[in-house]
Amino acid sequence: MVMFCKKVQIPFEVYTFRMPTNAEHASAGYGHGLDNKQFSMIENSVRFSAFKLRNVLSSRMNLMMLNRAYENLWILSSVYIDSDPMDSTPLNQAILALDKVVNDFRVRNKLQIVSTIVLTDGSSDPINGVNVRQALPRKKGNRYILQDDVTKKTYYFDGDPYYWNYKATETFLNILRDRTETNLIGFYLMSGKTIGYHVPGVDSTHTSNATAQEFWKKNNFLGVPGAGYDEYYLMNANALSRDSDMSLNVSANMSSKKMVKEFSKYFGRKSINKVLLGRFIDRIANE
Repeated sequence: MVMFCKKVQIPFEVYTFRMPTNAEHASAGYGHGLDNKQFSMIENSVRFSAFKLRNVLSSRMNLMMLNRAYENLWILSSVYIDSDPMDSTPLNQAILALDKVVNDFRVRNKLQIVSTIVLTDGSSDPINGVNVRQALPRKKGNRYILQDDVTKKTYYFDGDPYYWNYKATETFLNILRDRTETNLIGFYLMSGKTIGYHVPGVDSTHTSNATAQEFWKKNNFLGVPGAGYDEYYLMNANALSRDSDMSLNVSANMSSKKMVKEFSKYFGRKSINKVLLGRFIDRIANE
């Protein structure tokens, strides 16, 4: 997707999201446990652990810088580097922080329409609860009312916040959409010859039937509804690294239809990458 956007001069920013290392915690003054500086400790506010967004690729880079960034990412993916571990999934924190990222990006590039793509290989880490609460009720039927202080809209959670998990992710995506009007596309990386029946945020009726399983086996992906995204795809991570030919006949002076045609031709035999990039291209071309 980055190569496509760079080629046709579409602005983009790519971020990784992860938990800070112990050394980063200490140097940034986060302290221990839940006493961190990134999120408000106001009474009755939702409480999160510290996390980091790292801007690793950008359309602001020239070609030399971008190629160097590709190389660095490849090195990080090939060798275990303790200074940049990606062994946790602070997805919910990242989603809530993206409203500033998306809105700043829109203003800086003078855009009307922005698409936000979330690529993850797991559901979010759990929420740490609610601030200034010594204990949380455990009875069934509890309802928490969450009010966004930006849009003034109200959202509801049932049950203990410690167990909101993917339900919280769906709500936070709705908050991000309400704050930014961005399009939301999700890609969930999985592995295996069959789809796991319990995909976070997805009704199992969409993944457990024979038709879905057969489609997954043949194509290595499956589009599913729900989970808070405008479009959501389960993808077989094992199939992503099979294509090595990256030669593309696309230029910035081509029309959107011509770009789509060239890329569709290129990815015609590469079904897993066709979903990842092809669906993104279709959305861009239609907007």
